Amino acid sequence: MTACALVIVADSSRARFFCAGGYRDPWEEVLAFDHAAGRVQKSDLSSDRPGRAFDSVGGGRHAMAARTDPRQHEAEVFAREIVGELSQNKRLSECGRIALVAPPRFLGHLRAHLTPRFRERVACEVGKSLVTQKPEDIRQQLPRGW
Repeated sequence: MTACALVIVADSSRARFFCAGGYRDPWEEVLAFDHAAGRVQKSDLSSDRPGRAFDSVGGGRHAMAARTDPRQHEAEVFAREIVGELSQNKRLSECGRIALVAPPRFLGHLRAHLTPRFRERVACEVGKSLVTQKPEDIRQQLPRGW
């Protein structure tokens, strides 16, 4: 296989991996997958009411606040899954430079989970939600040469 550039286009519920050859060559979508929990309403990811706790002194009770937002937790889980796929898939891991395209918050999740080996290969980042776009439209949002 000739070395190609890898374009990862994702959001909190979908990811698409494209192999980009030369500047004018068409992109090949090599992998796509869903994370259905990323589309679930926040209220469906957690229980109806927060847990209750007793005060350590006295008889008072109060609601316990959730430590993490369930939707953010699911985004973290999916970002980890995407990076895991990048590491485990031989074809993807052999690609040269990498472009990450994702909404800004999710882009941060991806960055946080990249290993140093892949982090040094990231040549381009685009903070936009383009996962549902056609490859030609995504390519137009990247710097010249992708």
